[in-house]
Amino acid sequence: MKSFDLTRKKAHFVFFITLFACFLINSGSLSSSDALKRLQVTHWIWLNTPQVAPPFGRDITGLHGKQYAQWGIGQSLLMLPADVITHPLIIRFHPGPLRDSLQVGLISYLTFPLLNAVTAVLVYFLLLELRFTATESVLGAIAIVFATSFLVYAQIQQEMSLMFFALIGGFLGNILWLRTGKFYHLCFGVLVLGWGFLVRVPCIFDAFTVAVFVMVSIISRERGNGEKIKALFKYVLTFGALYAPFILADRLYQWIRFGSFTTTYFAIQQAQARAANPSLPPSFPYSTPFYHGFLGFLFSPAKSIFLCNPLIILAIVLVVKYRKTLDRYAIQFFLLSCFLLLADMSFYARFAYWYGDSAWGPRYVIVPSQLLSVIAVPVLIRIYPLIRNRLEKSFYWALVVCSCAFQFLSVLYDENLEIFQRNDFHVKYVIVWQRLVNTVALATGKFQAWGLDPGFVKQGNVKLMQLAFMPWRTEGQLPRHLTSILQVGWVLGFCLLFLALVAFLIQIRNKYSRPTSIPGA
Repeated sequence: MKSFDLTRKKAHFVFFITLFACFLINSGSLSSSDALKRLQVTHWIWLNTPQVAPPFGRDITGLHGKQYAQWGIGQSLLMLPADVITHPLIIRFHPGPLRDSLQVGLISYLTFPLLNAVTAVLVYFLLLELRFTATESVLGAIAIVFATSFLVYAQIQQEMSLMFFALIGGFLGNILWLRTGKFYHLCFGVLVLGWGFLVRVPCIFDAFTVAVFVMVSIISRERGNGEKIKALFKYVLTFGALYAPFILADRLYQWIRFGSFTTTYFAIQQAQARAANPSLPPSFPYSTPFYHGFLGFLFSPAKSIFLCNPLIILAIVLVVKYRKTLDRYAIQFFLLSCFLLLADMSFYARFAYWYGDSAWGPRYVIVPSQLLSVIAVPVLIRIYPLIRNRLEKSFYWALVVCSCAFQFLSVLYDENLEIFQRNDFHVKYVIVWQRLVNTVALATGKFQAWGLDPGFVKQGNVKLMQLAFMPWRTEGQLPRHLTSILQVGWVLGFCLLFLALVAFLIQIRNKYSRPTSIPGA
């Protein structure tokens, strides 16, 4: 009972610390144009407004010559409850010219901090199921929040946050079913994977990866072949029955927009783009040489997964070197995370926009890169007593500290800041270094003197030079005294968050420092 209470307290800590952090880094709006476009589809679902509307004028022409969004409906459904709640309230109180901005801000605050807090808790429980201790698991969950690109996507609210939730929930539900045999665990795991499929069709790789994890686990159990075959058949049949409605729903959504059950929006986009521009290659949008995109995911200065999620390096090094200390479930999870990352990289390598602008890092493979980072810190905590070389210890902790610093830099300013500079100056930047240079320049007032301003003011993009947090991003829209109060409150909130994290880490260090044996080994 005491162990259960401790586990629950740590889950509560992970939830509230993530929720508070996501409230702090929120910009007070749907920060990316992607999220705003998906909100227009949310309006279409229940208000019957056009899917594509100003300021986003055109997308793909569908049935009856109407413009339709090209992506899946998954994130639009996520924002539906908040849209339904806020829309009548905004209309009733008529806040004038700020009406749309206020509603978007409310939708942002009501939806995404909660989503990301729940995701962090799911990471915690997933690590417990992978046979890590409660301490290792809670530190792993905190590391995912503050030391991976989880943080910046919690701020800019592109679909990766929802996809990561679906993937983590899929793994957890299926592993819980393996352990308990309870049907509702499997239902949860498959249903969230299906939701991910509604966000983006290639998320079917996520479902396949989770299913392979379960099937390998069933095969490796100590039981007769006949019993294994029966269990496999039952699992595949149940998984397929639960997942199939989401495939059908996606196909129905495709038919509603484009009158076809079998095509994808990529095929329609290809045909319409080539009709408008015959000079495009016949393979467009899959017109990038495979090696260019694949190696770009690994080594490009602006889109390398190792720059955006350095914990990948830590996970690979530690698991390879200390694999004998880990449970077989953790090893399976690591190997299948690698498989999913390679599968997504291979799928998108030839895509014309494989780099995924406008976004922080290579957004098309950001989710599997985060998944691969999940066990990095828990493994480090477990094997730490085995490490005798101080230089090795320093290297590992330097990776963790650098990861946290990189993520903090990523949320300070708009994710498009370096993209504008690259496009205007025609220079390839190492993204993390350039963000550090920009941060120092903006903080010291040297941005223009250092020749870093590509004309934001003339282009109406002053927000790119402002801190990306709500009290600064909304300057000029609210009364000056209210803005000042919000900025002071934000600073106090940040100090409180920092102190809470430091106090928690000190408490864990005092209680679990220098263990005499490897926990869970």
